[in-house]
Amino acid sequence: SLARLVAPRFEGGGSSVMAAPFDLIGESQRSLFESAGELMGALVYIDEPFSQLARDAWGIKQLLGTGAVNVCRLETAAAEDLLRSQVLSAEPIAKVVVFTGRLLHDSYADIVGLLAWCAPNGVRSCAIFTTMAEETYSALSPPQMSLYPFESFREKLLSQLRGMGVGGSGGGEGSGAQ
Repeated sequence: SLARLVAPRFEGGGSSVMAAPFDLIGESQRSLFESAGELMGALVYIDEPFSQLARDAWGIKQLLGTGAVNVCRLETAAAEDLLRSQVLSAEPIAKVVVFTGRLLHDSYADIVGLLAWCAPNGVRSCAIFTTMAEETYSALSPPQMSLYPFESFREKLLSQLRGMGVGGSGGGEGSGAQ
């Protein structure tokens, strides 16, 4: 089964060691359910790299089953997404959640663009999840963001939004799949 990875059997010294099976799909879905509180009532944006994980491991149906109102593509985010989602939920959308499979600095322009039109339209909270742990990102991030990359990204994002005259007290970042 594609959902189960099993380590090979090692023969040595007359004993046989077998590793426990690893349920890749189950582990991916566990991270989704751990994020469920953030997803309740949210408009969710996923980028192209993350959409493969959402399709193969989570499934959009399960993503919506956690309480997300709608799932849209980050690279093509538009105000119409918010309007359609408000019709679907029959309530104003107050938060967005972004899942990215790219490095945060590579997603920066898309996220700033999204938040620039979301904030004036009633969105008050944003959570950003990445597909890598902060330690991994630290090794791959630009030098000015390498010490505390998620906090540095948050501060850079809030500063940019304030500079654009958009509020910006919003949520934080998380590491979705660790």
